[in-house]
Amino acid sequence: MNLLCRHAGIFVKFVMPLLLHSADDKNMLQLVVNVCRHGNRQVMEHATLCLEALLREVTQQLCSDPEKMDHKKIFALLFKQFIQLLSKALHFDSSANTTTTTTTTTTTTTANSNSDDASSRSSFTGRDASLSIRAFGELAQTIRVFQGVDQLQQVLFKLIEICKKSFFTTALSLDSLPFDHSLSSSSSSSSSSSSSSVNPNAKNIDANDDSVGGDLSLHSSSLHREQSPVQQFPAFITAFGSILFHLDSVHDTVITHLSSMVSTIFQLFPKTWNRLRKNIYITIA
Repeated sequence: MNLLCRHAGIFVKFVMPLLLHSADDKNMLQLVVNVCRHGNRQVMEHATLCLEALLREVTQQLCSDPEKMDHKKIFALLFKQFIQLLSKALHFDSSANTTTTTTTTTTTTTANSNSDDASSRSSFTGRDASLSIRAFGELAQTIRVFQGVDQLQQVLFKLIEICKKSFFTTALSLDSLPFDHSLSSSSSSSSSSSSSSVNPNAKNIDANDDSVGGDLSLHSSSLHREQSPVQQFPAFITAFGSILFHLDSVHDTVITHLSSMVSTIFQLFPKTWNRLRKNIYITIA
């Protein structure tokens, strides 16, 4: 993954033909997407960086000659692939009929599933949502070139809608949690032992992990499945920034949404886990 990421400009020459002549589930980008779902956090992070690097290079290639038929086909394949990924991840479909069917099915399934199944689904869909959000941020320029400003605006509004459904709902639940000030002054070893005394299953929790924070892990182990939307904050902001860069004008509702999002994350900042704090700081800066 590091090799692909570092030399994405070279590998893109092989990726482009493979996108045209491979099955949708076997092209190189899809293989990278699959690795982005890996259970090992370091492998997942390297694969995510690799995906972004490859998409960045593919975007440059496509926009260099938008009239080329192969480039149009590749863009259509990529757009379809990540729209489907986003729809699958968040039970959201651009067509009204599919949305209605999916919503009904999801409601029924949720009502009949146990908490473990819900946790598993949330973890999987949250990761897929993050990948698709990052992808649309990288593909913003190609969407404008191949489909126009109006389509790019629609993508932005779709991401905003998803952000409202996932990020703000989770943010409200996390905001109600008390902040344990003793955690900030205690050492990592004492925090680890304290976590073990509260929850015997939490002895392997890393306080620097971006999935289970030192601050929140003491409150409830069930919070792990709720943290994914908040963890996507840097991806949301980066994607929004990339899309806004390629728009001629910005609607007032977009500015209102972004200001609300940043304000909310500022309120949650003291309660977030260490790695996410660093990511938030870098993103805002």
